[in-house]
Amino acid sequence: MRDKRLQKLERHFAVLCNGAKVNILNYHLKREADGSLVLELITKIRSPVLSQGVVEFEMNDSGALHFSGKWMGEFHQPNVTRYYYLVKQQLYPNEEQVGT
Repeated sequence: MRDKRLQKLERHFAVLCNGAKVNILNYHLKREADGSLVLELITKIRSPVLSQGVVEFEMNDSGALHFSGKWMGEFHQPNVTRYYYLVKQQLYPNEEQVGT
């Protein structure tokens, strides 16, 4: 059982969510028809930290991407969980606000 968990972690990378370290497989940013920006996080390891109402993410150790958003929902598939967030603010280091 321990080997299976380690195998899952090999493909994940860490992001900070509200200051807590969370492992994800991938993420996607999508522009919806109404102009809103949606962040999708994909992981094999569920985390209660990702289901909180308002979240802040740092996607890189150097803080290269910083998102602030509201949790929209999650979708469970066999072995994969997808979390969706409505992006309120997208900040890059030393730059002005980019998102909505």
